[in-house]
Amino acid sequence: TVDNIITADLTPELTGTVTDATSTTVEVTADGQTVTASVNGGVWTAALPNAVAEGEYTIDATATDAGGNVGTASAASGL
Repeated sequence: TVDNIITADLTPELTGTVTDATSTTVEVTADGQTVTASVNGGVWTAALPNAVAEGEYTIDATATDAGGNVGTASAASGL
């Protein structure tokens, strides 16, 4: 999942959840910036490398487990 965020912080921490926390990698994209998230106990967190301008952005997350299975989640106007 991808959590929606309402904030005035231009460098917010993006968060969400994954089912398989032990061997999943998560790539997160917002405002054209893609980062690898940290996964801990089923919760992923990511920080964008550059500040975003004020506005609404879609947050996309792609999770890949050790078996190569891919899952996606998105939050339109999530940020």
